[in-house]
Amino acid sequence: EIRKISSNVYDIDGGSFTTCDLEEPSYWFWAKAMRIYQRDKVVGKHVLAYVNHLPIFYFPFVTMSIKRGRQPGFLIPEPGYNNIDGKYIKDLAYYYPYKDFADLILGLDLKEKTGWKTNFRSEYIRRYYYSGSLKASYQKNINSAGTTFDWSLRGNHHHDLPEKSSLDVSLDFVSNKRIYESSDLVDESLAQWLTSSISYRKPIGNTYFNAGAVYNQDLINDTANLNLPTMSWSLPSRPFYELFKGKSDAWYSNLSFYYNTRLDHTGNIRKSDPAFSDYIWENTIDPADSTRYVVEHHAGLKQMLGITNNYNYRGWLNLRQSMDYSEAWYDRDKKIING
Repeated sequence: EIRKISSNVYDIDGGSFTTCDLEEPSYWFWAKAMRIYQRDKVVGKHVLAYVNHLPIFYFPFVTMSIKRGRQPGFLIPEPGYNNIDGKYIKDLAYYYPYKDFADLILGLDLKEKTGWKTNFRSEYIRRYYYSGSLKASYQKNINSAGTTFDWSLRGNHHHDLPEKSSLDVSLDFVSNKRIYESSDLVDESLAQWLTSSISYRKPIGNTYFNAGAVYNQDLINDTANLNLPTMSWSLPSRPFYELFKGKSDAWYSNLSFYYNTRLDHTGNIRKSDPAFSDYIWENTIDPADSTRYVVEHHAGLKQMLGITNNYNYRGWLNLRQSMDYSEAWYDRDKKIING
């Protein structure tokens, strides 16, 4: 029964509501009493959540926004049932739009047999300045082995800086792979490697300077490797007269040069409980095998320089002479422990 209370308000007795677009909905919400504020919200009292005609959850009071556009309010939860979790309700979430460039969602999943999970999600963009997203979660998981608490953090950020330089950050960390066991996303449930990185890029004349760091975590073997830091600068082949601000018809006008340099620090961590120093420089020999490291770091610097002379003889013969020089500096020989 539907009764019109005023020009934009309606009362419904024994009504149901669903966001499922199937001809025969797989879930819906039934309310003993429901009031609809047109283009504003739906309010229900004594609400039952149904999944395939099975009532699985009761709400004494529910309000849901039906406004158009970005409006703060509670989102429609997803009830359900499976053999592992039992009865569950996912995405009990509150949505909040921050100004005109960010969305924030704080949610909760409740599972009858396996615990609960909280999550926070945000996406933001400010044109010509920055953009990114953040996703964090914390869960209590109950199984035959006991009760565990796990967390995850995933995010990315791009920032446009002055003088056409830029900063990019990517984060992907978990306390344990267990947190992905019930994930509906394939890239999470099958993940073996997690990669986090930070990179900075700055133009210098006609070249670019790059600096950054990369951290890779192996979830299966409980190991990690990193590049912290890595820096490079490359100057492609340029005529010599540009260096001395000379003229293109000078005696050295046929000479050109190039220069490349790269600095890198790598680390391999096969330790179950690494300390902060293990990520920076500390090397640790395996107590069970003195010829093997459980934490091993290496650093090196490589430079390359070249000069080329191009000469055209009488318009039909091209002559080219070049000289190249390269060097590499290492912290120690990999084969010598105390080198």
